[in-house]
Amino acid sequence: MADTFYINNFQLTRIRRSTAIPSETMTDTRKHMVLVVDDQPANTKILYRFLAGQGLTVHVLESGEEALEMLTHTLPDIILLDVMMPGMNGFVTCQKIKADTRTAAIPVIFLTALDDVEDKVRGFEAGGVDYITKPFQKAEVFARLNTQLALQQAFSEIKILSSNLEDRVRERTFELQQSHEQLEQKTREIEKNNIALRVLVTQYQMAREEFETHMSTRLQKLVFPYLDLLQQKLNGTQEEEYVAIIADHLDFVTESFSKKLTNPGWQLTPREILVADLVKQGKSTKNIGQLLNITARTAERYRNTIRKKIGLTNKKITLHAYLCTAFADD
Repeated sequence: MADTFYINNFQLTRIRRSTAIPSETMTDTRKHMVLVVDDQPANTKILYRFLAGQGLTVHVLESGEEALEMLTHTLPDIILLDVMMPGMNGFVTCQKIKADTRTAAIPVIFLTALDDVEDKVRGFEAGGVDYITKPFQKAEVFARLNTQLALQQAFSEIKILSSNLEDRVRERTFELQQSHEQLEQKTREIEKNNIALRVLVTQYQMAREEFETHMSTRLQKLVFPYLDLLQQKLNGTQEEEYVAIIADHLDFVTESFSKKLTNPGWQLTPREILVADLVKQGKSTKNIGQLLNITARTAERYRNTIRKKIGLTNKKITLHAYLCTAFADD
């Protein structure tokens, strides 16, 4: 089967082959579109036969103006552009193609019979990627086309890979940001919990110390003096041994906080602590003497000693009032 079309009454035929591809072929058999721009029908006929015979889609135009108009609606994969054409020459046409962002990436191969180095340099400066010299050689045409199409395909694949990579980087960056934010949130929660825990520990320690101090003071003021008094009254009896055992047990229980028993600045003896507690309860000197089995004079001497040890020199303040104020929480 064959497709036939005409350029300037010159018949061109594209042959649809079903037989094996000849030795001089395009190595890339994918469907590509090639735009051939040349004002010489003989040249376009040869190129059309070369390219269409390999299954490529070929568009043939005669001028740079026609090529630019076509590119407004159709984008080929590659352009074969004649250098010497009437009107707009190949260099100017190429410059306009490269100036348009829509068409700038399309590779342009110049078709020329010129072999001057300056012309080739001018072509590269205009944006061309290669040259095919006239008269055309099939092997050369296919080799240069294959190279540029392969580069174009590689570039497209790189763009796709780059885009995919950028997408993946954005996704991964977002995931890392999310993880970082979650980590920071957990860190803040841990710090907040640590602060709360430290507060609780501090409160516990303060409460424990307050309890130990309170308990120690109570034992020293309300228990130990009376145990000592009871031992004196039970001197030589079996009950005295029981009282001694109780005192030992209390000493063992309070050993861990025994240093907190009273105000360390006062340095009161157990008997003085007992007298101070009775004074705080409102007992008179006579009552204290009777309770402790001592004379009123001795009880008064204890009271004066206590005043000196606690630093109570103001005679207008009674010992009872001072002790009640000092131990208001007891």
